[in-house]
Amino acid sequence: MRFERKLSFFLMASFLLAIVAAGCGDFFTSGNSIATVAVSPVSFLAAAGQTVNFTATGTTVNGASQDVTNTAKWTSSNTSVATVSTSGVANAVAKGTANITAADGNGSGTASLIVSSATLNSGGLTISPTNPSVAQTQRTQQFTATGTFSDGTTMNLTNLVQWTSSNTSIATINSNGLATLVTGGGQQTTITASVTTSSGTVTGTTTMTVN
Repeated sequence: MRFERKLSFFLMASFLLAIVAAGCGDFFTSGNSIATVAVSPVSFLAAAGQTVNFTATGTTVNGASQDVTNTAKWTSSNTSVATVSTSGVANAVAKGTANITAADGNGSGTASLIVSSATLNSGGLTISPTNPSVAQTQRTQQFTATGTFSDGTTMNLTNLVQWTSSNTSIATINSNGLATLVTGGGQQTTITASVTTSSGTVTGTTTMTVN
């Protein structure tokens, strides 16, 4: 009977110790786990046969940044357009678009890879509408980005470029070109769309005035 009590006590103590150890392990390691991942460049326009080096930066739960390019799991949404290696090197296969994604821990990030048979003209990225005046009551404004290529063709790049607003206290803009007004009347912000190419970054801009 005494032996059985000792055995029960020992088992219970071991069980509690295992719980405490597991809890402490989570406490000390969870802050270092990856919470979000950002892929760079955000958008890239390449010719078939070209390789593109993408990098992935992870941010931990405690806010620290670290390079996770070689530890992230890389995938391509369309392998007939582009493939990607375990180290983030994408190979442009054929004309089209593909999302290149890096996942690590609890985070993942995506970049757009556009494969074209022609090059994007310098200054060949235009945004519409041009210099719009938007009433504050309108709340949102949709922008589109169009690329003009060396062979004379055009392509809607709205969902593929990187969008930024020069003054996010006036308006923010999402990855699909939808601007949301923040504050009001008589103020302006510059809306920019950009895409990286092998020859450099091509941008287009327009000014939005909030009435």
